[in-house]
Amino acid sequence: TLAETRRAAVRGEPGSDLLDLLHPRGRDLVKRAAAMGPWTLVLDECHHLLETWGALCRALVRALGDDTWVVGLTATPRTSMTARQAELHDDLFGDCDFSVPTPAVVKEGELAPYQELVYLTGPTTEEDTWIVAERSRFADLQLELLSERTGTLPFLDWLWRRLHDRRFSGTQVSWRELEEGEPELARAGLRLVNAGVLELPVGARIREEHRAVADAQDWAVLLEAYAREHLSASTALVDTRLLEAVRGVLPSLGYTLTVRGLRSATSPVDRICALSAAKAGAAVHVLEAELRALGEDLRAVVLCDFEQRTAQPPASLQEATGDRPAGSARLSFVALAGSDLADTLRPVMVTGRTVAMRREDLAAFRSFAPAFLADRLLAEPLDGNRALVTLSAGLGWGARMWTPLMTRWLEAGGTQAVVGTRGLLGEGWDCPALNVVVDLTSASTPTAVTQLRGRSLRIDPDRPDKVADNWTVVCVADDHPRGDADYLRAVRKHEAHLAPGRDGVVESGIGHCDE
Repeated sequence: TLAETRRAAVRGEPGSDLLDLLHPRGRDLVKRAAAMGPWTLVLDECHHLLETWGALCRALVRALGDDTWVVGLTATPRTSMTARQAELHDDLFGDCDFSVPTPAVVKEGELAPYQELVYLTGPTTEEDTWIVAERSRFADLQLELLSERTGTLPFLDWLWRRLHDRRFSGTQVSWRELEEGEPELARAGLRLVNAGVLELPVGARIREEHRAVADAQDWAVLLEAYAREHLSASTALVDTRLLEAVRGVLPSLGYTLTVRGLRSATSPVDRICALSAAKAGAAVHVLEAELRALGEDLRAVVLCDFEQRTAQPPASLQEATGDRPAGSARLSFVALAGSDLADTLRPVMVTGRTVAMRREDLAAFRSFAPAFLADRLLAEPLDGNRALVTLSAGLGWGARMWTPLMTRWLEAGGTQAVVGTRGLLGEGWDCPALNVVVDLTSASTPTAVTQLRGRSLRIDPDRPDKVADNWTVVCVADDHPRGDADYLRAVRKHEAHLAPGRDGVVESGIGHCDE
């Protein structure tokens, strides 16, 4: 099939040529170009060239001849690539010839100075109630395993055999062999030893990594091994009940138990925190602080993963989030439009599908919009709320028209806060006046992080003293072992991101963030 042929050509399999899939006119253009060389190809935003388009560029370069030079430009670091992507990258660009870290560009005056800040919040009352209930299920199982010692082979007896006896096929292995063969289980076991649950096995040594409370991953490893080695093989009713309890608890820790062992999954608690309605309230607090500092100069964007939730969460999660579009641009926009800041900020929402604002700001926007558009601009209530309106204007009205228009509206001060999605405003959006980014997204890849924060770093000719503030909003649930998942996501966001810390020293990692 055509799809199979294309995949083979993209992978560079023998006998396949991606250029053969071009339209005849395209192939003719390549032939004529090859006869006109030598060529220098300049590829901007070249981090996008890791899949089909990159394979096509590679085929084009080969067709143009050995004298062809390729110059790749990108502000996104070369990380997190698969082996095939790395091979394609190296074929096209080879090693990096010249790299300048962002702080150095700031020092040269080509980008605005910036600082990274973090806002920590907890779940809402409804969300926290659900999380506490999930924590209670796990705590009850822990109590039963560690204190009540139920089952035909209680958990602690099984763990003693695994850590102390260490017999396999009648032969006792050394602690070193166990630790080398099953490092995760050994680490989890020694963390329980450090907590006083067991005695230290002969040959084992407590290191710094073991002087921590057993986390979700530790418990998942122990429960999976216990279930696989004993509970699954037992026919006793008490063991069957324990097995079902283990299966029921593991999803809240971010894992599921399959016939092949543990499989990572998104924990419902992680999802609650990542999409917490509390983040919308946090964005309001952040902009309140920025407004006090910047006043009329404030130009902010609040970035969300999506406009509105489409997939329905499980029934138990719906009880925690209700009918609110948790984690969405709509929720954040409604929160901001209903806050005490609304009259000053005059917030708008801009996504790939919708543009919305307060009804009382509509007249000023009509006066700002081009005459041909203002005459046919229609307003409908947003989700039944007559105080908020979505705008439509018939043929031609879409993101390509309203995004630049609302960008100019922000630059002119018609609004001081835009709520949008990272799909539309996270890369390629150019607004030099922007000086505050509030990141509510769950994106943690180096590409996404670099692009999101790059929105605020443009030099503003009208404000030469501009300093950009990039906020990361994090929701943490202290009462659950997976309640730190959103914080750990924030840690990953800043791992390879350079920024000045509180003392002015440029460093990577979340340590450069201020609260």
